[in-house]
Amino acid sequence: LPTLPDLRFEQSYLASIAAAEGVWWKIALITLKDQCLMPLLQGVGYNLFVMGFRVWNRGAKFAGAGVGARVRRWWWGVNNWD
Repeated sequence: LPTLPDLRFEQSYLASIAAAEGVWWKIALITLKDQCLMPLLQGVGYNLFVMGFRVWNRGAKFAGAGVGARVRRWWWGVNNWD
């Protein structure tokens, strides 16, 4: 088996600031991006996805086309239970 990559934040952060060559404002921008901006954008994207799924699923389940109904119909079709 190949070795697992080191996914700790510190290693990727140190690799990012190595390109800053010790310039304080470049290090500050990298830190701001890694610590504030990216987690914020990931959280916003995740929440937009979850909220959109909830709205879609709420409308679909009233029409009998919810995810559970689709899975159930597929499973019954696979097993020839109709």
